[in-house]
Amino acid sequence: MISRNMDVSGLPDHAFSHHSLTWWGVLGFIVVESTFFGVLVATYLYGIGRAAEWPPAGVAPPTLLWGTLNAGIMVLSCWPNLRYKRAAERMDGPACRRWLLVAVGFGAAFLAIRALEITALDIRWDDHFYGSIVWAILGFHTLHIVADFTECVVLAFIAWTKPLSPHHFADFSDDAVYWYFVIAMWLPLYGLIYLVPRAL
Repeated sequence: MISRNMDVSGLPDHAFSHHSLTWWGVLGFIVVESTFFGVLVATYLYGIGRAAEWPPAGVAPPTLLWGTLNAGIMVLSCWPNLRYKRAAERMDGPACRRWLLVAVGFGAAFLAIRALEITALDIRWDDHFYGSIVWAILGFHTLHIVADFTECVVLAFIAWTKPLSPHHFADFSDDAVYWYFVIAMWLPLYGLIYLVPRAL
């Protein structure tokens, strides 16, 4: 016989925000990844402190265009992401589907421009320390974008092909939290890669 104090059958089987274990898992992942990006930034700053000239031989990303365009896309993507998260927390299926597709579009645009950004670099990853750290920063941030973009595509497929349950809406909301992290990471990295070399 189960004690009345141990009976959890009346509790909901889904939750949003800090009431969800998945949300805490996403937050933990964000903390780990933030630490990793912090190490990359510290490595970049260490290079500045040790180098006689930074970037070496006057090398820097030759144009601000692609990085700046991607920074703008990231900032603008906050709006559909917010709408998508709020729709998920209202369990509004049609709005979730619409805003999720818009979020997928922003992710695709960012990745397309990132491809142009990488091809515009005038350095290779194995040219020197500066080339290695710039490629590492861009590469790992791109990996995070690809991961969240893939998740958004899978969630969009689920949203448009299956009946949505409260669990799906909670997953949508947690995915939106991770996208905010991806946005928050790119803005200081953009400054580090594109603006710092021009200011030195």
